[in-house]
Amino acid sequence: MFAKIAWGNVRKSVSDFGIYFLTVVLGVTVFYAFNATADMDVASAIESRALLTQAIRFATVLVTIVLAFLILYANSFLIRRRKREFGLYLALGMRTSQVAFIAVLETVMVGAVSVACGLGVGWLFSQALVNVAANIYNTGAVPGLVGFSLTSIVRTLVVFGALFILSSLMNAVSVSRTTLIDLMKANRTNQEMKLRSLPLSVVLFAVAVSLIGVAYKLLLDTGLDFTSPSFLASTVIVCVGTWLFFYSISGFLLRFIQSFKGVYLSGLNMFTLRQINSRINGATATMTMVCMTLFFALICVCGGIGITTALNSSLQRTTAFDATLTTQWGIYRDGFKQIANESQVAAAEAGNWSMKAYLDARLAEEGQMRLDSLTSSVRQLDTWIDPEKPLTFGKTDELAGDELPRVAGIEMGPSYKEGGVPFIKLSEVNAVLAQIGREPLELKPGTCLAISDIDYTAGYFKLLADKGAAIEVGSTKLIVDRSLNEALATEFVPLQTGAIVIPDEALPETAVRLTTSLNIMRADGVNEKALMDSLKFFDNEEITEGWGASMIATREAVQEQGFGINGIVAFLAIYIGFALTIACAGILAIQQLTEASDNADRYRMLRRLGVAEGSIGRSLGVQIAVYFLFPLALAVCHTACALNVVDDLVKLFGIFNLETTALIAAAAFIATYGVYALLTWIGARSLTSERSEGASV
Repeated sequence: MFAKIAWGNVRKSVSDFGIYFLTVVLGVTVFYAFNATADMDVASAIESRALLTQAIRFATVLVTIVLAFLILYANSFLIRRRKREFGLYLALGMRTSQVAFIAVLETVMVGAVSVACGLGVGWLFSQALVNVAANIYNTGAVPGLVGFSLTSIVRTLVVFGALFILSSLMNAVSVSRTTLIDLMKANRTNQEMKLRSLPLSVVLFAVAVSLIGVAYKLLLDTGLDFTSPSFLASTVIVCVGTWLFFYSISGFLLRFIQSFKGVYLSGLNMFTLRQINSRINGATATMTMVCMTLFFALICVCGGIGITTALNSSLQRTTAFDATLTTQWGIYRDGFKQIANESQVAAAEAGNWSMKAYLDARLAEEGQMRLDSLTSSVRQLDTWIDPEKPLTFGKTDELAGDELPRVAGIEMGPSYKEGGVPFIKLSEVNAVLAQIGREPLELKPGTCLAISDIDYTAGYFKLLADKGAAIEVGSTKLIVDRSLNEALATEFVPLQTGAIVIPDEALPETAVRLTTSLNIMRADGVNEKALMDSLKFFDNEEITEGWGASMIATREAVQEQGFGINGIVAFLAIYIGFALTIACAGILAIQQLTEASDNADRYRMLRRLGVAEGSIGRSLGVQIAVYFLFPLALAVCHTACALNVVDDLVKLFGIFNLETTALIAAAAFIATYGVYALLTWIGARSLTSERSEGASV
C-alpha cells in the first residue's frame, strides 16, 4: 500500500520532481561518462593513461562532494514542498514512521529511475568522450560503439546509492521531528527583506562596482603570481565586491526603473520588480557563491582547453626529429656561468667538441653498433654567446624600440633584460633543416635572421626584423632582415626563446658554447627503444666522467608526455567545469521553485484581482531570467578580465585564441543554464497555478 501511495505521489508531482530528476540524471551522466572513459583502453599503449585515470579519480572525489551537496539541497526542497501533504497524512491517522517511510520510498523511486536514465545518457555521452580521448592520445577513432563499463556502473551505483540512502535518512528524520502544526503551515514562511533602504542600495552598488574594478586592476597588474600580496588582495576584494554587488543590485535596479514611471507602472512591472528585489536581496550569499563558482568553472574550461590546443600546436613543431641529445654547457644571466662539470668539458675538448665522434667512441667501448648503423642522419647544432660583447634582451629591446613583455603580452620580471640571446651558425641550421626536408636558408651579405620556437616571442623578433635592427656580432654589425618561428630540436617544451642565425665566419673568436645538441633520425628498422638502449650511457645521471647529456628527448616520449598532459588538462577542465555548472544551475533552480511555492498566495491574490494568466507567466519568466542571468553575467565579466591573465599562461605552451574558446564554453554553459531556467519556469508556473492552489487547500 505504501509503495502504491508513493508511486502515485511521484506521478502527481512530476513538476515538483522535475528539477531533482534532471539534476540526478545529469550528475549520473557526467559521473559515469568520465569514469568509463578512464577505464577504456583508448590510450593503453601510453603510460600517461594511468595519470589520466588517477586525475579523473581525484576529480571524481571533488565532483562527488559537489553532487552530494546538490542532491541533498534538491531533496530538501522536495521535503519542504511536500510537508503540508505529509501533515495531511498525519491528520488522517497515519503514524509518523509510516509517513517517513513513504518519503523514503518516493526518494528511492525517483532515484532509481534517474540513475537508470543517467546511465543510459552517460553511455551515449561516453561514446563521444572515448573518441575525444582517442584523438587527444593520437590513437585513431574508436571503431563501432563502446560497451558499458561494469566497473564504472558499480562505482556510479555505489556513490549515488549512498547519496540516496543519506537523503532518505534525512527525509525520515526531518518528517519524524516535525510537529503536525509545523507541517500544516510550512508553506507560509516568508523571506525576510535584508536591505530596505533604496538610496543606500544605490550607494552600495557604486561601492561594489568600484571594488570589482580595483580587483580587476590588481589582477591585471600582478598576473598569476600566487605568492604576491596583490594577487591575494585582488581575490579578497573581488569576493567582497561580488557579495556587495548582489546585496545592492536589486535595490539599485528597483530605484533605477522607478525613475521611469511609464515602465515601472506598466502591467505587473511593479510587482515583478518587488519580487526580484526580495528574491535577490534575500539570497545574496547564494548568488555570490554561484557567481564565483561559475567564474571558476569558466576559467577551468577556457584555460584547460586553451592549454590543450596550444600544446597540440607546439607538439607538431617540436617533434620533427626522432631524438635530440642536448648538453647545457652554461647559462648567460648578467654574465656567463658555466654549469657543466670539468669532466664533461674535458671529454668534449678531447673529441674536438663533436658529440657524434664522442658517442661513436663510447659505443665502440660498449661493443655496440656505431651511430652510422643506428641512424639515417645525425647533425650537431651549437648555440654561442660572446661574453665580451653579449647580445641581451635589454639590447634587443633598445633595437626593437619596445619591450619583450609588452609585445609578447605576458608578465616578466625586469631581470629578463639580463638574459642572453645566443648565436647559431648558418651552416649548422641548414644541416638540421635538411634532416627534415626543409629548404636551406640564405643570408645576404651583412645580414642575419632571428629564430625562435616559442610562439609568444615570434612577434617580438618579427618586430626586430621589421625595424632592420643592426646587431653587433664581435667587431661587425649584421642587419636582421627576417625572423622564423621554427624548432631546431625535439623538445618536451619549446625552449628556444630566441637566437640569431649568423654566417659561420661572423662568429667571434671570444664566443663560448651555451649548448650542444645532436639531432638524430633513426635508420630503418631501428625503433626508439633500441636507439635509447644503445645510448643509455649518455644519460648524465649514469655517467660520472665523460660528456653526458643534460636532456634526451625522443619523439615518442615528447608526444606521450604531451598527449598525457593534453588529456589530463582537457578532461579535468570539462569534467569539473560541467559538474560545477550543473550544481550552480540546480541551486538557482531549487531556490526559485522554493520562492514560487512560498509566494503562491501572492499569485492567488493577483488572479482574484483579475490579472491574466499570461501576465503572471511573463512575470515569473522575468524573475527567473534575472535571477539566473545576474550571477552568470558577473561571472562572465570576471572571466573576461581573468582571461587576459590566463592568456599569459597559455602562451607559454603556444599561441591560441582564448576568446574563441571562451565563446564556445559560454555557449555550452548558457545551454545548460537555459534548460534549467526553462524547467524552473515550468515548475514555478505549476506551483503557482490554480490547480496547485486547489491541491493545497
